[in-house]
Amino acid sequence: MRHFQIRHTAVPLCLGLAVLTGCSHSSGRQPHSASSGAAAAAPDGTGERDVSVVTFTASTPASADDLRRSADRLRKRADTLGITGVRVEVKDGSIDVTGPRSAEGRLRDLAAPGRLRFRDVLAAQPSPGRTTPNSSQPGASSGQDETSAALRAEYQALDCSDGHAYTEAEQGAGPGDPIVACGLPAGTGTPSVKYLLGPAVLEDTDVASAKADQDTNQGMGWFVQLKFTAKGGVKLTDATGQLASNPAPRNQFAIVLDGRVISAPYVRESLTGGTAEIAGNFTEKVARDLAAKLNSGAIPASLRFKSSTHVTRP
Repeated sequence: MRHFQIRHTAVPLCLGLAVLTGCSHSSGRQPHSASSGAAAAAPDGTGERDVSVVTFTASTPASADDLRRSADRLRKRADTLGITGVRVEVKDGSIDVTGPRSAEGRLRDLAAPGRLRFRDVLAAQPSPGRTTPNSSQPGASSGQDETSAALRAEYQALDCSDGHAYTEAEQGAGPGDPIVACGLPAGTGTPSVKYLLGPAVLEDTDVASAKADQDTNQGMGWFVQLKFTAKGGVKLTDATGQLASNPAPRNQFAIVLDGRVISAPYVRESLTGGTAEIAGNFTEKVARDLAAKLNSGAIPASLRFKSSTHVTRP
């Protein structure tokens, strides 16, 4: 079965981008699946003396059904990540997540939106800091037929040095709108990359499943393997066929999670596979967290952390 891989390569301007290519399953990869010994989340508590109760509230109006479905997805994420003894309850318009105090940070992370978009790259350049709009800067003229002057000015002024992820909600945009975005924080002395992106051509609903895995033979490290739905596979073929004929940087596909570009591979051919591997110097934790978010689906309600309470049982 054909699929595509996303592997990081060295490119000009220290963009740290990747190449999107076809390949086969004959890599000799040693699979490392989620721990089979992890117990499912216990419905009646953690069984530990020290527990944390993490409370989330909706940052925008949410229906009772949205909160119920959000709680279900939090449970699924906890189970996928192997966080044992987690209880999730909807109470008075809030969601309480109870689990081991030692895992409180991971309990908070469960509420990340998990919205995945694949978007065409219209422009990309290093972001050493906030700049003044200047049409002579690299990539400034790319995509002008598809974006407004206001958005192009926002792109030129975008500062990715503070590590902030600029979500669609902050920009008043939806999946059908072009946006600006920052790449993952780069290493010391290397600026992050800022992007001007077109409308989404694939979304998290086009992903059927995701699995964290590790390649110990080819030095790829931890990655996330995606399997697309039938409809998603068709969208992928159409999008990559168009991108492959474009000049750089408009032959890149930005993979955006919760407003952050986690990879931006070059596309060299139309891909008809239906599976993908996303790699980006991921740690095991990052890869497993990403897979858990994609497997559960995006959280229906927009949740924000309200409080945490520590309880020590007798």
